[in-house]
Amino acid sequence: MALVGQASGGGRRQSKGKPGERAPNDVTDVKNLQVGPSRLSCSGGKGYSGTQTQTRQTAATGQGAELPTMNTMDTDDSDFPVRRNDSPTNSSSSFFMAPPPPQPRNRVTFGTAPQYFNASNILNFHPSNADNSDVDEEEGSSNISIDDIHIMVPNRAAPVRNPRDRQESDDDDDDDSDEQMDVDSHEVVTSIFWKGSKLGAAVYNAETSEVSILADLLDLAPQFTITKSLLLQTNPSQLVTCARLSETFVTILKEYCGPDLDAAPKRCYLNLLSSSEYKHEFIKSRILAMRLPSEPEASKQNDESHLHYIHSLIDLNNDCSVYAFGALLKFLDKSWANLNLEARDQVAPIVAVKKISLVDNVCIDLDTFTALQIFSNHSVHGVGRGKSTVVSEGLSLFALFNRCKSTLGCRAMRMMMLKPTNNFTVLNERQDVIEFCNQTNNKSFVTQILDHMRNVKGVLRILTKLKAAQPTVKDWKSLVKTVYHVVAIGELCGSRADDCAIFQKISDCLSDDLYRVGQSINTIMDMNESEKTKRFVVRAGVDAYLDKKKQEYSNMQDLLSSVAEHELANLPAYISECTVNYIPEMGFMLAIPLWSPNLEEKDLEIPDLHFLFISDMVAHYKTARCKELDRVLGDVLTHIMEKETEIMVRLIQFVEKKIHSITEIMDLLAEFDCLTAMAAVAQENNYVRPVLTKDRVMDVKDGRHPLQELCVSDYVPNDIEASEKVARMKILTGPNASGKSVYLKQVALISYMAHIGSFVPATSAKISLFSEIFTRIKTVESVSSTLSAFMIDLRQMALALQCSSPNSLIVIDEFGKGTSELDGLALLAASLNNLLKRKEKCPLVLISTHFHSVADLLTDQSTPIFQKLTLDHLCNDREVIYLHKLKEGGVNSSFAHQVAKAAGINSSIIRRAVDVLEAMRQNTLPKEMDMAPPDFGHGKSREEVERQRQNFMRYMTTPDDDLSQMNPDEYFSLVKNI
Repeated sequence: MALVGQASGGGRRQSKGKPGERAPNDVTDVKNLQVGPSRLSCSGGKGYSGTQTQTRQTAATGQGAELPTMNTMDTDDSDFPVRRNDSPTNSSSSFFMAPPPPQPRNRVTFGTAPQYFNASNILNFHPSNADNSDVDEEEGSSNISIDDIHIMVPNRAAPVRNPRDRQESDDDDDDDSDEQMDVDSHEVVTSIFWKGSKLGAAVYNAETSEVSILADLLDLAPQFTITKSLLLQTNPSQLVTCARLSETFVTILKEYCGPDLDAAPKRCYLNLLSSSEYKHEFIKSRILAMRLPSEPEASKQNDESHLHYIHSLIDLNNDCSVYAFGALLKFLDKSWANLNLEARDQVAPIVAVKKISLVDNVCIDLDTFTALQIFSNHSVHGVGRGKSTVVSEGLSLFALFNRCKSTLGCRAMRMMMLKPTNNFTVLNERQDVIEFCNQTNNKSFVTQILDHMRNVKGVLRILTKLKAAQPTVKDWKSLVKTVYHVVAIGELCGSRADDCAIFQKISDCLSDDLYRVGQSINTIMDMNESEKTKRFVVRAGVDAYLDKKKQEYSNMQDLLSSVAEHELANLPAYISECTVNYIPEMGFMLAIPLWSPNLEEKDLEIPDLHFLFISDMVAHYKTARCKELDRVLGDVLTHIMEKETEIMVRLIQFVEKKIHSITEIMDLLAEFDCLTAMAAVAQENNYVRPVLTKDRVMDVKDGRHPLQELCVSDYVPNDIEASEKVARMKILTGPNASGKSVYLKQVALISYMAHIGSFVPATSAKISLFSEIFTRIKTVESVSSTLSAFMIDLRQMALALQCSSPNSLIVIDEFGKGTSELDGLALLAASLNNLLKRKEKCPLVLISTHFHSVADLLTDQSTPIFQKLTLDHLCNDREVIYLHKLKEGGVNSSFAHQVAKAAGINSSIIRRAVDVLEAMRQNTLPKEMDMAPPDFGHGKSREEVERQRQNFMRYMTTPDDDLSQMNPDEYFSLVKNI
């Protein structure tokens, strides 16, 4: 961005001379030029300018550019309260020096009398200057010492008030442009290692720069239920494992990734590493070389302390998890540049290491999530190579609940629904929050928190950019805004800590470091000016050397205008105007508009001026005065930007040390966002709080399907009752399309909703805690799969039979229909007998079937564990009237013919189907099986037989309505000739 001083010919002294001849040189000493009053002001471009009229110029071409000006920013309008000494005089303490340690104090509380603590160690970068009382200004001494900056911590009894709240509007909505609600779009790398029936894993999230580690768990082959559940929860885009592992295990991973087809995108990419990458000593050394921002300074300086710190993150005795974690780090070292093309670092940044716990998770496979419509992603693939794939959420439970106010909440909602839990304490705490939110007297309090939640952004993503030293002004603004609103939420929760456990947890996570981070950024960074210049700008009064350079730069405008006047006075008379421009890295130069349209190179030569270039009909020259300006002032703007970059780097290092406490509170805020969304859905749809019990009991009154009730005008609710020894297995029969599948899904969804902490659609509910939920409801077929529909059904059934426990829920819908009737009936009966033999340890099983005789094939029909149910209905010869009410008993017919007629099947076809059915019941052949007339071939010619055949086929295939509309002659002729 150029700085311009301009002089025009009006009132100038005319100099005589010929074209190409310079007037007598009257060099004016630049240092003796009188400059107007000094003022510090900031430009709207990438530098600082004065207040004179300017022409336009870009730094790259020398083209004229106007720099807008603004008044010096008031340093007291920050979001965080600031108290400064009026006259800071402590020159012995540089702004970047380490101050004395803060005085011991009690936990900060908010009271009417505000308490202050010293914002110590914000920028501890020049310890060598700590004892130097005479710091030279040119070396960067500060106008404000760090000891002069104090952070006011308000009373926690009253919420923090943002002084800019009244000015906030939708102007910050763009902050979410790179945080779309599509929460699965970021890069996730999962490294997995299985050996000796033990599974270990490590997951890296590129957006948050977090690593999650799964400690060694028992995962038996060939089901690999833990592996499948882990992949479902992490949803990786890159999968890493050892090529020498069990072929069965690798096959499971390949099936998850999907086939190598160009027509459809893969779910994720499988990276098979050689066994040489898994040498134990190399893996362990790579883990020990890892450094985290949150690691204590003492640990970084001592190898033994660093080893203890690594041990606190991962148990190095867990071989599988160590192999997985080490392989993940090595894979990121080699592939990070390809995974993240915009990354400047050679190594993937890691800001935190967490642990994955699957101990209390309810086991649910992908087929169950799909069958119950918990998630329902619809992918729309672009046409042609390189086209993107758009994924949208259809009608699903996730779409119903996803009313979160923040992007973090949306991601947390998906993870919460992917990880249902049977932890009694966790579920009751979630229900307490939902109940709290739905109480009328708490509405305003919840609204306050949600208003703040709308402004909470993904801090870990911002920290990743900070670590890479490439934050934008938008990132800084989002960070400050997020810290402020997190603090405000923490204060609100602290005032109601006794009402819910999550409020107490949020309040406990609110550390003084968050106040320091927000205050230090607001104190150092001029946010308004940074937004205008699109770069990091330091406030006035932070660094004396920087202030001096800015003062020089702001005074340049008046100086350049004076220089331009002197230059114009010595130029030939045919030149009517000129300007003195400053371009970073190029220095000062004299810009003269071309005085004639067709000038040759020799015409551009002016005595005592060195021609440089032409840009946009403006010739640029170097003069003696310009060289003097370069010598005296130099690249002032470059120095300013370098100094501000240095301060920014120091601020980043300080923030990285202090911000680690925000990660836990962000997780809690995301969970609270989810629970408030669940509370809104529960209140809107009249859900009730279920009573959770560890007994094997399920008693739901007037249960409803949470999605189906949204699609119909009148929904008929139904109960379900089961205890430890009674009605553990329920066989449901009834007419086609009577609602059997809906009822099965209703029971499964109510159970599932209770295990994510939600209220359930019923008038009352008592639900036991399940450890697994299995379903055989939906057959998901694909041309890319090598399995038939019946084979898929068998695999789902095998998983339920082999992995179920007394605390499992199994839902089976029409198993056996994919093969012959007798084979399907035999398989279903054998499966149910296998479950019945467990007696009191039988899981809760719900089956719907059209094999009405399956109950007669059970070995122990008198056991109280077994119960027959049906859906009430009315039927006559023409139609079936569905009542959709559950009752005990069974049916002998599925009323397929009546349902077919209601669906529009031709009546002649239905009549024929009835004839065939009756013949089969009597074990005889149906009449007229070849569709021939009754008198076929009895003494008639071939022509008559053929004519009769055609008439008969016409009659049988003509709808009843068309027959009734025939005129009598046509109908009589047709019937007569049959």
